[in-house]
Amino acid sequence: MNDWVISIGTGKAQVPLISAAKSAGYRVLGVDRSPNLALVDDALGISTFDALQITSALTQYSGYRPFKAVLARTSGPAVQSATMAADFLGLPSFGVEFSRASVSKAALRKAAVMAGVPRMEGQCVSSTPAWVDGSDWVIKPDQPLFGKRNVYRVNNEASMRRAFAAAAEESVNGFVECQPYIQGRDLGLVLALSKGRVEWYFLYEELVLEQRGRFKGRGVVGPAQLVEPKTYSDMREAAERLAMQWGTSGFAFFSFRLPSCGPALLYEANPGLCGDGLADILFPALWSGMNFFELDIILMTGGKFSPPPPPRTYAALLDGQLLTDDSAKEMAK
Repeated sequence: MNDWVISIGTGKAQVPLISAAKSAGYRVLGVDRSPNLALVDDALGISTFDALQITSALTQYSGYRPFKAVLARTSGPAVQSATMAADFLGLPSFGVEFSRASVSKAALRKAAVMAGVPRMEGQCVSSTPAWVDGSDWVIKPDQPLFGKRNVYRVNNEASMRRAFAAAAEESVNGFVECQPYIQGRDLGLVLALSKGRVEWYFLYEELVLEQRGRFKGRGVVGPAQLVEPKTYSDMREAAERLAMQWGTSGFAFFSFRLPSCGPALLYEANPGLCGDGLADILFPALWSGMNFFELDIILMTGGKFSPPPPPRTYAALLDGQLLTDDSAKEMAK
């Protein structure tokens, strides 16, 4: 096969995706400021954040190389670079609006409002808002680079100012998302998509620990249990509505906060096989012998996707340790 795929990034996280592409017979053009030349067949030494330079460089390559997909397992501005490159080449992509929504909490909230999707309310600001006694807020970068590193729960003015400064420093655009704290469960919904059409979905639970105003992801467990059928149906409908609107191809992950009463509230959305050990550890435990990175290649190249069957077991990844069957099922409750 002489067909090529483009990998936005050649670091550790991208290795299983590049390996799956090569196993499928594709040659790989890696894009990275410091590309791993031992991993790819050719490379562009360009920052994954520099979307315009990437598309400019691809102009000369696309004339004589048959590119079939743009692959990315990343977050932040690199997601937008992957989308712009795919759209430039006329290939399946995450979708421009999805890329924006994954990078910016404010953009996601706006998209959810327009689609009529229940979401976490909040405000995106560039300066510390006036403190009101009795407030209970979650402060996070609007455009984060490091996941939950600078996400804080604050309930006094002094901690608010410290948290705001840290979140603003990390945020790519300097803006900070301020949301009222809502007690509840964190549920994740993953969709497999082909140009906005849903091919498969799966519900899991994110295990998040709060200590001294800081949030730490402890792991994931699936399938999620004790979720009302209507709540699950409403979550699927909300995610599908956005995915169809965005025209997304590939895997998409939607995070919801489920309070004790009321609808599940969308607060995050990310394209591609994200981290947290889902594709690497949890999914292989639930579907033995199935490689989700190979499935991602199929989705992004427009191949025939065969959805995984319902899992016959439970699995949990807790503090780096994999649990299965009864012990995982107890955690899923």
